[in-house]
Amino acid sequence: LEQTNLLLVEMTRFDQVAMQDALARDPSLMFLTDGPTLPEQLDDATWDRVAEELRDRGIPPFVAAKFRPWFLSLMLATPACAMEGMASPEAGLDFMMMDAAATLGLPQQALEPWDTLFTIFESGTEEEQLDALRASIIDPELQEQSFVATIDGYFSGDIARVWELGRLTADDMPGTTPEEAAAMFAEFEEMLLLRRNRAWVDVIETAAAEHGEVMVAAGAAHLPGEEGVLNLLARRGWTIARLD
Repeated sequence: LEQTNLLLVEMTRFDQVAMQDALARDPSLMFLTDGPTLPEQLDDATWDRVAEELRDRGIPPFVAAKFRPWFLSLMLATPACAMEGMASPEAGLDFMMMDAAATLGLPQQALEPWDTLFTIFESGTEEEQLDALRASIIDPELQEQSFVATIDGYFSGDIARVWELGRLTADDMPGTTPEEAAAMFAEFEEMLLLRRNRAWVDVIETAAAEHGEVMVAAGAAHLPGEEGVLNLLARRGWTIARLD
């Protein structure tokens, strides 16, 4: 950070405050404010399973009954055993870097608008969101094992293998064939990673042209793959070198 002129992150603290303000003003961003609740939209067996998973995470089911399906899907993607350790996002590496940059008086900029993920997840139909919610209910033991493997892969720098593990785990989604699971995972990958990667490269290049040395701190899953940020930059003439 001492050798750079700008820190690029997925969401700055300023953006986080803007998001919290927007959620306070418009609860419909996260909650179903009209129409049927989730227990009314899901069959009894599915909601009972969701409710069980929620209780394991210390979340009253009656509260989550009004969550938007995509938000609840993301919540259930984190195994119950990891919820406590992830309760404070302030411990994340990007927040540590933002604090260090602030101490240095270093400018910070977001790679994308704060509402990007809201827009992405809301772009699907209600039924598609419900399908994603159903698919997020996998065997707890398998989910915990996958989560441990993800953390181990992250700290060993084996990010591409971690992402492919997620693709394999998708085969065990309940109520779907392997072909349906693969199609759902590919759509998820396009929305959550690839589309954003392509947009970020323009932001990175503009920032580098204006500021010279820049540092980008983003989720590791955005790095590998043919359409990962590294390969996208390389195809535009950047030289990629790994620092160990």
